[in-house]
Amino acid sequence: MSNGFRHLLIAVFLAVTLIPSVEWIGDAWAHSPIDAAGPYFAALAVAWWALAGWMTGCQRGLFDPSGLPLAVVALLLGVAGILLDVRLFIAASSLLAAFALAWVLLGSSRGLALLPALVLGLLALPATAHLLNEAWLSTGFTSPGPLVSKAVIA
Repeated sequence: MSNGFRHLLIAVFLAVTLIPSVEWIGDAWAHSPIDAAGPYFAALAVAWWALAGWMTGCQRGLFDPSGLPLAVVALLLGVAGILLDVRLFIAASSLLAAFALAWVLLGSSRGLALLPALVLGLLALPATAHLLNEAWLSTGFTSPGPLVSKAVIA
């Protein structure tokens, strides 16, 4: 299987699994001031994915089974999201499943190189700014603001 076909397969998988979340993500990005920076984080995630793909090679074998535990975690997160009706879990499970698929198809070295893209993708999701803000407040510290929190993590 060629490297280009593997990347295409991962992109199609991500697009199909994100279909249930597209309307929710688009509405939040367009109408929520706290989530307005989401498209920028998504663009950074795509840019990192492209950069990591250019800088690292892929494995020669058929697949790397060390990424399968990530796929199981993604599946459990997706099931929890469906059962509890938590859209953030569903969208995050799509990103994590695509990351696990990339790890399995492209190898562990590429998987590790794509970890920042996963983090940036998760930061692009709506509600992460609110959750980061709540995490700051729950520790007793004054929150520097949701966008600053996201930027520090990025």
